[in-house]
Amino acid sequence: MNIKYIFIILFTSTFLIAYDASIVDEAHYNISTKVVATSEYIDDTLNNLFQDNNKTNYVKKDIQSIDSFYKNEKFIDETDESFVRIRVQSNHQTLDETSFDVKLRAYLSLLKTRQNIKLFIEDVNQDNYKDLPFKNSTSDDSSMAVGVSYLTLSYYDIDSKYSLGIRGLSPYIKVRYKKTFPYNDWEIKPAQSFTYSTKSDFKEETRIYFDRQLDKQNLFRIDLARSTKSNQAGMQYSLAFAYFYQPKKDKGISITQSFLGDTKYNYMDNGEEKDYSGIHTYSTDISWRESVWKKWFFYEIKPGIDFQKVYNYKINYKILFLTDFYFGYSN
Repeated sequence: MNIKYIFIILFTSTFLIAYDASIVDEAHYNISTKVVATSEYIDDTLNNLFQDNNKTNYVKKDIQSIDSFYKNEKFIDETDESFVRIRVQSNHQTLDETSFDVKLRAYLSLLKTRQNIKLFIEDVNQDNYKDLPFKNSTSDDSSMAVGVSYLTLSYYDIDSKYSLGIRGLSPYIKVRYKKTFPYNDWEIKPAQSFTYSTKSDFKEETRIYFDRQLDKQNLFRIDLARSTKSNQAGMQYSLAFAYFYQPKKDKGISITQSFLGDTKYNYMDNGEEKDYSGIHTYSTDISWRESVWKKWFFYEIKPGIDFQKVYNYKINYKILFLTDFYFGYSN
């Protein structure tokens, strides 16, 4: 890792620990209040313009506390909260390159306006923050995205979310459908999404969560996923088994075993390009996450190992250091 990044992390950590916690809490409260106030102002303004006295009030959803604590993708897809999240992470591996990243995600949730509209900014990092979204790039993952999403009321217990945005110079549209099936002690949530952009064409993804809440502190999850892209041969798929244990509101540990595969996996072997069909990555991770101040400043340490086809399944030791700064009123 570049020495300047190490300095930034150490300086920030030392500053936050040494600084008066009451002043830091006050600064966080002021920023969070502005985030929520901005969301409510836009919501009220648009609601007055498009007022419909016959519409059904949108009911805020109760997001599972463990997902809320981890602020993971499932939480972001389902939450009704307005928030700004800044994530700083450093990933060290023995067989792969060390990476450092700073990312920002912001959502303003407008619950009153046509049921539920969200304004969002995603994937802002240290490489593209000066570009706004209006700069072309070689990869969708390297450009920030801005846009609006609309979550409709459930029909036949199916939740639908429609998103329209711009990533780089490319407009895109995304549709996501989700339904919940309770079965004995399990909660099954299949979700299907379709994304079309003028740059990368078409992508579709199926994801199914099988959740079993053992008690308030323990959750077992099976995560199945598959996807295809129009500019990528074959189908990608994954299977993960995860156990979450949250003994206190501000502490949690998780253990995850995952398998990644492709029907047509392209890799380099001694300079020769080859194709492979099957599971190409086996990964085991243990994560410790803790909120240092209230519900808004988290750190996470995630050591693990994986075995990848590209390295002839040699053991790859890895460790991820992560901090989250969350501005908003958490569930």
